[in-house]
Amino acid sequence: MTLCANAPTQDVVIELIFRNDTGGERISVDEKHFYNAFPNVHVRSQRKAWADESIMTDYVRDFRLQTLDKGDVALVLDRHGSQATPRMRTMMEMLDIECVFTPANCTDCVSPVDPNVGVWLKRRVYQMQEDELELPENRNWGMPVALGGLTTMAKRKHTVRWISQAWSDFQAYHQNNCTAAFVDTGILTALDGSEKHKIKLWPKADEGQYTF
Repeated sequence: MTLCANAPTQDVVIELIFRNDTGGERISVDEKHFYNAFPNVHVRSQRKAWADESIMTDYVRDFRLQTLDKGDVALVLDRHGSQATPRMRTMMEMLDIECVFTPANCTDCVSPVDPNVGVWLKRRVYQMQEDELELPENRNWGMPVALGGLTTMAKRKHTVRWISQAWSDFQAYHQNNCTAAFVDTGILTALDGSEKHKIKLWPKADEGQYTF
């Protein structure tokens, strides 16, 4: 997900990448219409369900379209291979995006998302999943389709709905923690070092300090 430091202005939607052996173009029209009903989530599909250079190119373009009114922007990334290719660096420079990479292998410590807001979202989605799987019509989640289990498409739809609701809940009740996450990780502090005392990092083994 992409988190904006300015709490009330979360203009960039959550990105989801689903694995699809046939590629993104084979998703049915009905399924696409279903996803379009959730404006705070954008679904992409890729054979390996990861952000390769093609996915990242589309993401950066969409990110810039969603932030045009902000002028020059900084985009903090975790140095994943496809994010740091020459093509991606050139594209971001052309789009007036200042790319900032977090230190290698430290995403779960210094990212405003992973150990912070992301922890809350994962817990909220897990809670909704647990609640709904108690319903009779969803207790067959793990069963094969031939035995009455849910299809992969049905599972994708559930996931999108849960994530959309979790993000809405966060924005409604906890959005002020967005700015705090950027301060605590040192991304939104004074350049002269006078605010180093505000940085709050924790060991990688810690699940995250935010409980909200």
